[in-house]
Amino acid sequence: MIVLMLMTVALVAGLSVLAYMLAVYALPFMLSVEAARFAYASGSGLIGAGLVGFTAGVAAYGLLVILFMVLRPPILRLGV
Repeated sequence: MIVLMLMTVALVAGLSVLAYMLAVYALPFMLSVEAARFAYASGSGLIGAGLVGFTAGVAAYGLLVILFMVLRPPILRLGV
């Protein structure tokens, strides 16, 4: 029974780490994909859509990095 409880705690910790990693890396990627799709649908062409998507991804990741640097309290960092 104790082993099962320890495994549950380890699973919750692992899922928390996975959720954090997805929030940090997948969010800017999906934002860049959607920006590229919107740009391509509005007629900017393949190269223009790629540049728009790349710029949106870099801007989103940069914004997250700046927010992590500026926000000191851990409770506010959880909100980001």
